[in-house]
Amino acid sequence: MLSKTVIRSLIFCFSLVLILSFSERGYADSVRGVTDDTMKIGGIADHTGPIATICKPIIEAFKNYTRYTNEHGGIHGRKIKLIMEDDRYSIPAGIAAFKKLLYRDKVLALLGPVSIGETKALYNQIEKLKIPTVPVVPEESAIKPFKRYIFLPHDFYDDEIGVIFEHILKDLKAENPKIAFGYPDVESGKIVRKSAEKWAKFHGLNLHLEVFGLTAMEAASQVFYL
Repeated sequence: MLSKTVIRSLIFCFSLVLILSFSERGYADSVRGVTDDTMKIGGIADHTGPIATICKPIIEAFKNYTRYTNEHGGIHGRKIKLIMEDDRYSIPAGIAAFKKLLYRDKVLALLGPVSIGETKALYNQIEKLKIPTVPVVPEESAIKPFKRYIFLPHDFYDDEIGVIFEHILKDLKAENPKIAFGYPDVESGKIVRKSAEKWAKFHGLNLHLEVFGLTAMEAASQVFYL
């Protein structure tokens, strides 16, 4: 599921770039991040922070698909230059990375962040600078109310949680299942918790909630006492 989401994000972003970058020579002179032979795309993700293990495959996918695009001629003959920045899953670091990419590197479009908190913190700047942004945040609030330059090419957390409950009840045919939901005490975790609570109530199930540390490697002690 993750790889499909990342590939959709990349295809969607590159499609936006294609729309924005016509082949006329004069166009390159008036668009941020575009020259006669190159176009810059920025990326923000966690390279070294608490969710680096999740983000590293995303970062590699960004790089691999960029390489694939360039090996096949780029876009309108222009090669993609991908500039990745590490936000360490931190809003201040994400804002700093955004400013660096926009004001120093002058990128045309942005992949990421991989954090709903960062995405929300950057809304005003994204709109002000008119930068097409494809955050990897499957959360409905990222685009509602309507955000002109935010594009989500994947499903929402709420729908994904709903599918999990439906699979347990209809496909596995579990009767009165005991379901626990573990989440980190961060914005994305709280958003998904609300979805889990909603779907449990919809199906008439009791739901046990357990908070895990963001850097937790296992949950054996919590699971044993459920």
